[in-house]
Amino acid sequence: MIATGDERTGQPDAAAGPRHPRGYATEQAVTANTQLAFDFGSLLQVTRTGQAAGLNPLRTWLLLFTVDEQYFHVELSMPEAYEDGRITAWTERILLPPIPRRGDVQPADRAGARATYPVIDAAFPVS
Repeated sequence: MIATGDERTGQPDAAAGPRHPRGYATEQAVTANTQLAFDFGSLLQVTRTGQAAGLNPLRTWLLLFTVDEQYFHVELSMPEAYEDGRITAWTERILLPPIPRRGDVQPADRAGARATYPVIDAAFPVS
């Protein structure tokens, strides 16, 4: 899922969250993230691709982003707890480095000319 984050998004020492309350589907996804995965071995039926059903439970991550006057702040986080429309805890948060804003970027004109946007060369370690 992609959501606008609050002002704590991308801050390592703050508890970030979506800017707006989330709904029923998000609640169900967070609940599924916290369910235990049991290995039933040969008791599971084999699917058409030959993989046992249920061995790789789907996990939901949120890509949160927010912007201030100088930077875009982004993080990829896995929600762990949900209460009253708000995510209250995270299993894991992957914070991306702040991305500087540039004031000289112009959108495409109405005639259909393509705008030239800056490309940010960034490497993010994956473990």
